[in-house]
Amino acid sequence: MFKWFNNLKLQPKFLSLFAVLIIIFAASTTLYIFQMIKMNSLLEESELNSNRAQTLSELESLLVELVVDVNTYVADAPALDDAQDSEIAQGLSDMQNLNMSYIAGDTYQIKPALIMLKALLADEQGSYPERTTLVNDLDTSVNKLFTQISKLSSHHFFGETEEAITLANSLLEPDSLLMKAKDSAGRLHDWVDYATDNINDQAASTQSDAIYLAAGMILLVLGLAFITALATTNVSQPLLYLTNAIFNFQSGTYRDDLLKGYETRRDEVGQLISAFNGMVELITEDIRQRDRILKAAWRFIPKKHLELLQIDNITDVKLGDNMAANMAVMFSDIRGFTTMSEGMTAQENFDFINEFFLRVSPAIEDHSGFIVKFLGDGMMALFPYGVEYAVEAGLEKQRTTHDLTREMNARGHAGTLNLGVGIHVGAMTVGMIGEHDRLQGDAFSDNVNLTSRVEGLNKTFGTNMI
Repeated sequence: MFKWFNNLKLQPKFLSLFAVLIIIFAASTTLYIFQMIKMNSLLEESELNSNRAQTLSELESLLVELVVDVNTYVADAPALDDAQDSEIAQGLSDMQNLNMSYIAGDTYQIKPALIMLKALLADEQGSYPERTTLVNDLDTSVNKLFTQISKLSSHHFFGETEEAITLANSLLEPDSLLMKAKDSAGRLHDWVDYATDNINDQAASTQSDAIYLAAGMILLVLGLAFITALATTNVSQPLLYLTNAIFNFQSGTYRDDLLKGYETRRDEVGQLISAFNGMVELITEDIRQRDRILKAAWRFIPKKHLELLQIDNITDVKLGDNMAANMAVMFSDIRGFTTMSEGMTAQENFDFINEFFLRVSPAIEDHSGFIVKFLGDGMMALFPYGVEYAVEAGLEKQRTTHDLTREMNARGHAGTLNLGVGIHVGAMTVGMIGEHDRLQGDAFSDNVNLTSRVEGLNKTFGTNMI
């Protein structure tokens, strides 16, 4: 499976899978939120049912107390009728009055309990018609009961004992309003208990679903994190290293170990890294070859010559590039070399000329000049910054030639080497001559020609530098 993640061809499919997982995660999160909202609603409903049950219990207790008080009132009535002693009769009468007070008190407490219960069981949406019927029946029974209790109280206080007892007995009959109210309250209580159990079951189920959803979401997040980690490790990280390697290569700080290990992978990433390494090798080799070519080109056209022409790159040199300036020009030629060369082979002559140029050429460069061209055993050089540099270079070349004579004599080559040097200052044109495929730097003017003739006068006057 890990190799599949390394396969760039399969990356679009993995990205699609990633997107599907994200959608599933979003849907699961939404469903989880709905489940939590539903559970909160169920908990609120359960709490409301607890309040309903408590109010119904209070109402039932009041109705039971009312039954007991009415029953006590009825039970004490015969004793009052049979009492012969006036004091006993008065005591029984007081007890009857007390019983009536209890009945009135029960009735007084039932009313607010019923009002609260109706508020708790209000069904504005009409979702529970059975419950609404029970509430209406209870409300009707209690209201009619209040009327009968009021009549009972009137009969009692007006001394209409027989009528009061008759009415009280009627309240204790099975189908009386008091018994109907008590029965309706009990049925409502049963309904609320059933509804509470049902709500608790729904809440437990919803909570279980929420837990499963949360567990699934956690697993999904872990899966997404796992896929992301694999994608980062196997694809993104190598591409990041490759990007850094490209920037390093661009800035000239690239090292071979920057992508070490990745080129051995057999997937597209490994192929990409290998191709990049191959490209780096080719470009590096091309740069080395270019540097070698440029270095070789400077042997034919000196850098100072291009600087004089204000050309930065040798590849920009064109046929006809030139500039005019006043500068010193030097011609030099070896004297006495013919006699010495007669005892040398052709190869020894060739080697000597190269050795001579190797020994005297640094004197020109050390004094801010540059060699325009070699002329057999002589040379032509320019000094853009003044004739004093040319004179100092000429003297240095003379000393080097004398040292070389002593060395050649020590090697068994007889003869004396002298160097004729001609220096002149004047206006001239310096530039590129030749044809498109073969260029050469040179300088032209009457002053250049005059300098060549001045160098030749050293033979006439027996001098070394004019």
